Amino acid sequence: MDGRSSPRQPGEDLALAAPLAAGRNWLGALELGYVRTLARAGVVELRLGGARFLGLAPGALEPMYGTRTPVGGMVFVRLSPSARH
Repeated sequence: MDGRSSPRQPGEDLALAAPLAAGRNWLGALELGYVRTLARAGVVELRLGGARFLGLAPGALEPMYGTRTPVGGMVFVRLSPSARH
């Protein structure tokens, strides 16, 4: 599990309309994920993983997101060099 936050971003970087474009906005996220090795072939590993996200946005951005705590997720497949070679 890890956490991350974006530095205070200028409103122009976030493509916000006035008056939000004039200020700086803090954005954060909490993430929980898992990766499992499915197969190894020579020097390559096939891995399957997934993650869930919980966003943290200031009240001023709630109209843009529809909530102060947007959620999301992803599933992915990864080819990686084998740690055993």
